[in-house]
Amino acid sequence: MDRLSPFFARFPPVFDLLFSGHLKDTLTFERNSWSGFLYWIEEGSLSVESENDPSAKISSPCVLFFPRAIRHRIVPDPGGAKLIATNYEFGQRFSNPLTAIEDDFIVMPINDFDELKEISKLIFKEVFLGRCGFRYGTAQLSQYFLLSLFRELIKSEAVLQGVTKALADPFLLKAMTLMHQSPERPWTVESLANEAGMSRARFAKRFKEATGSTPLDYLTAWRISVVKSQLKRGRSLKSIAQEVGYESASALTRVFTKREGQNPMKWIDLTETPQKD
Repeated sequence: MDRLSPFFARFPPVFDLLFSGHLKDTLTFERNSWSGFLYWIEEGSLSVESENDPSAKISSPCVLFFPRAIRHRIVPDPGGAKLIATNYEFGQRFSNPLTAIEDDFIVMPINDFDELKEISKLIFKEVFLGRCGFRYGTAQLSQYFLLSLFRELIKSEAVLQGVTKALADPFLLKAMTLMHQSPERPWTVESLANEAGMSRARFAKRFKEATGSTPLDYLTAWRISVVKSQLKRGRSLKSIAQEVGYESASALTRVFTKREGQNPMKWIDLTETPQKD
């Protein structure tokens, strides 16, 4: 089952290069957008300080993955550190469930993951050679890196709850992937349990333990995430409704308003500019 393509197709990641070089002064980022952050540390040592998680000391090649926008600081040791800093949007403002990770950040030692190591080499080469088009090249490589990173998070079960945990569960994988691929289908807990080869009660319990949500609540949340992404592309509710399992724009509006506390047009207005503290 292709468990990740539906996310990357619905929410294509967009990257922006923030810093590259030998960091000698502290980098501070406020929580003033929907973007996450990715840092590649090639050499040197530094500390990472965030809003909620304990600070971390980095002294070997690694990647720092921030799934969402939080206030944090990157503090180099006196000798400094060579790194690349990017921010990215991967559907956070649309509630992409892949980015709903409780940890402020995750440390991934590059040398422990062959694919991440090879892509990181290409990214460093692209950035520091500075050839014509290097920003575009870096963005494209970063998209592939993010895909590979989520492959590793699922494989290693590094995230203990949420969609990545459910996608790592062979008993939930098929049902989860079908929901993501075909949100327009009239799914029920029973039909999803049948796809999973489980009883209704066992499937519902296992799903709730993995994701913290009931199957139908998760399905509704996924549908609304898809709707948000399509609205931001300029599509009308009428053209989207049946693609996500609703008979009409008015039916979709009712569900959207109940879940989000505001109607779709109000949501669009409020997300025209980044959220701030």
